[in-house]
Amino acid sequence: MFKITKSFNRLALVIILAISGTISALAENKIMLGDGGTISIKPGETKEIDVNLINDVELYTAQFDMELTSSKIKIVEGSFKINEERVDRESFLAPSLVRQPDGKMRLCLLTRDLSTPIAGTEGSLGTIKIQADPTFTSNDNARIYFSECCGSDKNAKLTYFDAPKYQAVSPMVGTLATAENAFSIKPGEKHKVDIVMKNEIYFCGIQTDITLPAGLQIEKKENGKYKFEYSSRLSDNFSIMSSDKGNGKVRIMLSSLPVDRIQPYAEGTDGVIFSFNVVADENFVTDETSAITFSNTLAASESVEYALDITDSKVVVTSLKMGNDAAYVKLTEEVAALQKSLDDAKAKVAEECKDVAENFTEAVAAIQAQIDAIKKDLDTKNAACDLTEESTLDAEAVKAVNDAIAKYLEDAAAAQADFQKKVANDAAYAKLTEEVAALQKSLDDAKA
Repeated sequence: MFKITKSFNRLALVIILAISGTISALAENKIMLGDGGTISIKPGETKEIDVNLINDVELYTAQFDMELTSSKIKIVEGSFKINEERVDRESFLAPSLVRQPDGKMRLCLLTRDLSTPIAGTEGSLGTIKIQADPTFTSNDNARIYFSECCGSDKNAKLTYFDAPKYQAVSPMVGTLATAENAFSIKPGEKHKVDIVMKNEIYFCGIQTDITLPAGLQIEKKENGKYKFEYSSRLSDNFSIMSSDKGNGKVRIMLSSLPVDRIQPYAEGTDGVIFSFNVVADENFVTDETSAITFSNTLAASESVEYALDITDSKVVVTSLKMGNDAAYVKLTEEVAALQKSLDDAKAKVAEECKDVAENFTEAVAAIQAQIDAIKKDLDTKNAACDLTEESTLDAEAVKAVNDAIAKYLEDAAAAQADFQKKVANDAAYAKLTEEVAALQKSLDDAKA
């Protein structure tokens, strides 16, 4: 591992930030704590860390030793807790995490009867607890060195594990968080994400991996590079280098040339260090797990690397499309109900008021126009993704349609009644007219 000096340049900072906290190219058999990088812990905290094993051979035993360089950090003896998805507790002796005569801590897994190997080829064997003294600082230069990393197969053939030369243990001396923990976004639109850093000491650079849910991307400039906005906390010498790591993950590295310092956070300020816009795809949808998350978050001064607390850096993202689509389905059914009411009314008039049905063509067309206007307004809001669970059709417009349909039925019935009354009147008049004509004829015949 190389040493950082106070005269390091921007490239050196970029290299150390890019390397630190990440898993190097994996060997065929590898053991490590967490992701193999710096372990961050708050002074006074006891933290549970995964013991991860990657193995390309079937193993029935595994062990490794850990040596600590600082008395301010200790591994809690007997704290190993197995992951039963990989280590069957009935097939292995009680796993041990004990101090050796030379002061090292040894983790050992031994099978009982060679009947069941360690399951799978990668993942956590279990967890151990690391405890930091309340006075733990970066000056303690805490490291965990690994040795005796090996295991064996069913035939007791020894297999050696690759491991990091050491893993640094760094105190958390600052936080990296987002200004908001949740937001909603329309498909095709963008939303600004502010990154807030509260640091107790000065830093010269920051690294973090940002993972975005599928369908959400960081806005890019015309040249295809990611677009970032720098706050007034950064001098003009600072810039962000970024790279796409795949699966929605983007690594960013903030540094300066010549080297400048990001001063400690001042109470009373918003603390924003940089910002970026996220852009949603046209069909962006989310579920309960959709969120922007941060990982592998580190900071560095001229000579020391630190971990940052990212507890509050998760941003839950909700696509407005799903709520919009659900509302559109519901409201479309309500429009269809209005249309059915009109269609039923037309059928009733055609059957019961057929003598006058054609007299109401204009009235029906006017009601249909009202329904079409409601449907058009709904479609416009749907296209703009403006609908929510609380959205409703225009109550006055709906009432106007229902009132018009009721009046249509009432008027048609009245018109039909009037028509039938006129028909009866005309029939009676014709009959009585004939009777009068008969009387007249009788008189005329008498006279003649």
